[in-house]
Amino acid sequence: MPTDPNYIHADVPHERTVEKDGTKYGCWNSERKECYFAPDRSYRAGSCSPYIPTQVKITNTNSKECRYDFRTTDKKCFGCEK
Repeated sequence: MPTDPNYIHADVPHERTVEKDGTKYGCWNSERKECYFAPDRSYRAGSCSPYIPTQVKITNTNSKECRYDFRTTDKKCFGCEK
């Protein structure tokens, strides 16, 4: 999408959007959990509050190793052991 040429940060990006040298991805050398809990609602008929908040357990069936195609050339991945 084109940027308005009169926008203050059209030529110079805002300081919070510029990544610092040495920035890593959030997944860098992190352990993948076996499961996580997601919010859910249960219906309870005949109550003044028919919906009650609950949690459902989601088993993580994804791979545990990194599947990023450019991990060998991406400078944010250097040193990662996943």
